[in-house]
Amino acid sequence: MRVVVELHRQVREDLERWLVGREADHTNRSMLVRVYLDELIRVLEETAGQPLGCIRMESGEPQSYRWQYTDEVQIGYQVRTQRQGLLRKLSVRIIVTEILLEPAE
Repeated sequence: MRVVVELHRQVREDLERWLVGREADHTNRSMLVRVYLDELIRVLEETAGQPLGCIRMESGEPQSYRWQYTDEVQIGYQVRTQRQGLLRKLSVRIIVTEILLEPAE
């Protein structure tokens, strides 16, 4: 099974803005954004969009989910599955559409 994770551009921007509120300097902020997103992508790929604790928001296609990624970060994403090619191999496309962040204290 092939799993592809895509991030909406706004997700990266929202995460970076949130880290500014946490007073991360520019160098560390860029590194932290990369760490957060790399790990998020890794987990979603390994679980094909079904990490422990995810909640399906509505029925139908595309499938929409919410998942509490960390104590302070929740994500919204869609999972689209399809069969491709002569062998009808399963392909899963995950699109992270939003990131909901706890405000800085």
